[in-house]
Amino acid sequence: MPPGRVVIDLSPAQPSQYGERGIARHTLEFVRAVVARHPELIRHLLIDPDRAPLGDIEEWVVGDRTIPLEQWVPRPDDILHVTSPFELDHPLRRLWPRAASAAGTALVVTVYDLIPEIFPADYLADPGLRRRWRARRGLVRAANHLLTLSRSASSDVVELLGLPASRVTQIGAGCSPKFAPPSAGRAAAAAAVRRWVPGLRAGFVVYNGGADPRKNLEGLIVAWSQLPGPVRERWQLVIAGRMPELAEHHYRVRLRQIGLEADVLLTGLVDDARLVALYQGADLMFFPSYYEGYGLPVVEAMACGAPVLAAATSSLVELVEPEATFDPRDVPAMTRALNSGLTDGAYRARLLASSARPRPTWEAAADRAAEIYRALGAGEAGERAPTVADRRAHRPNRGALGTPKSEDPPQHQSSPRNERPPQPGATLARTIGELLGFHEAGYRARTTMALVLPSADSPWAAADHGLADTLEVWAEIDRYGPGAAALSTLARASSVRGGYDVVVLSVAGHQGHFPALDWLLQCHRGVGRRVILIARERSLASYYRSLGDEEFASAWHAHYPEAPCSPSSEHEALMVRAAVARCDWYVVGEPASGARVALELPPALVGRLVTLPG
Repeated sequence: MPPGRVVIDLSPAQPSQYGERGIARHTLEFVRAVVARHPELIRHLLIDPDRAPLGDIEEWVVGDRTIPLEQWVPRPDDILHVTSPFELDHPLRRLWPRAASAAGTALVVTVYDLIPEIFPADYLADPGLRRRWRARRGLVRAANHLLTLSRSASSDVVELLGLPASRVTQIGAGCSPKFAPPSAGRAAAAAAVRRWVPGLRAGFVVYNGGADPRKNLEGLIVAWSQLPGPVRERWQLVIAGRMPELAEHHYRVRLRQIGLEADVLLTGLVDDARLVALYQGADLMFFPSYYEGYGLPVVEAMACGAPVLAAATSSLVELVEPEATFDPRDVPAMTRALNSGLTDGAYRARLLASSARPRPTWEAAADRAAEIYRALGAGEAGERAPTVADRRAHRPNRGALGTPKSEDPPQHQSSPRNERPPQPGATLARTIGELLGFHEAGYRARTTMALVLPSADSPWAAADHGLADTLEVWAEIDRYGPGAAALSTLARASSVRGGYDVVVLSVAGHQGHFPALDWLLQCHRGVGRRVILIARERSLASYYRSLGDEEFASAWHAHYPEAPCSPSSEHEALMVRAAVARCDWYVVGEPASGARVALELPPALVGRLVTLPG
């Protein structure tokens, strides 16, 4: 591979409102290791001029290698490494510039986890946030190669994004050298940290992390409350990490309710020096998370020599021995693990020995990434990113028409929090899933969908939004309102994506739905490989009447060339033939409606008619 072809996005390491998070720490240490071990590969490190300066990394950033993103001129032989593709506070074109796409620059992305995909109710309830997440997921799927930190994350990428394993590599991670065992012993470290952290008692158990629901702090607090009294009197639970104000208030109230206010210390965010001291002086580090992409707090605590117990979930089982795990959904099991980790001397000795093992290093992660860079430079490293033609070639099967399967579509089950109650549009969603072959997971993962909803005041709006929520388990969805301006964005979005696999229109014969019918009848071709129309009313005659007398007469004769138009015949006419002809499936809600529509269709179009099961 010729030297100086790799361009790495360094901006996630720049201080921001989330500067203390794991992604910022990972980016900083990873890039530091790559620059130190493979400087000949690096062309540029890209920074965001609108964020704070990089501070203490300037000593290893030399010459003109570090530049603002806007100054980078992509070359066809460049390899851009986006170190945090789900940066939602950056525009998508900030992460993947149009010039890089046009130049044919290769793209590598680091995927830390797909947690919002697994817990959508917790992370993607906001429609705007959900759209931005889906757009970045499309970027990830288009990358030439994906790097992950754990086997668990690699499995998620392959399963949930439908990517071949040949395009995914686990490179691992390390932790900063500042996380190390205490030089003067654990007792001295514990005494030192008590001077730095107000309210800290002599013996303590530490948890460090966020307050997201998946972190299972509620379970930890309840488990702690069920410990024997002498254990709680001897040890204090320390919960370290930034908490939103409302979350902190919730937990303080909760602690008062169960009588633990004096036994649990909420420190808020602590700097690295105090965090290292907490780990070095802790009698136990306890990590009850339902799901992690890697588990950096566990690695850092073990690097400091702390005995560690972690949930038997996701990537955490890759970091600790089986006997150091517990079921985070079983509160009594968590209580037993805490009690054993504090009072069973032989068990504690084994935990301490486990923490003394050699840990993964940033140098090893940098070396594995360099192998991928070199392989891409040589035209290897798995399949190339899919082109527009590729995506169209991988469209979903048509599937068999008829009654859908009775079971719900498969979902990624990682914890009880991922369970989803039945949605209003579940029957319709299952039918569409059957039509598209969504029971085949590979097709489901590759499908992109545009869902055109009716106006908010439509009586069908609630059911349609239920449909959207259900289908999001299966596919990437962009939602578009019925207005002409919104529908005009559909073609632009389609050109960026390389064409949607499916466009679903939910329409009726009244004014709010007419723009969707305009789009279907005049300009839909090239946007969706498959078009599904959900007919909320049997007749579309009112749509044609809204076009004026001349247009209505023309449409009438196109639908019924042998029948004269009269008030009585107009009242009975459905005028659906043209719409059905432009769809792959025309879905109606009742058998009687289906039978009536079928009477107006020539035999060649009757096969496109689908009736929902009762």
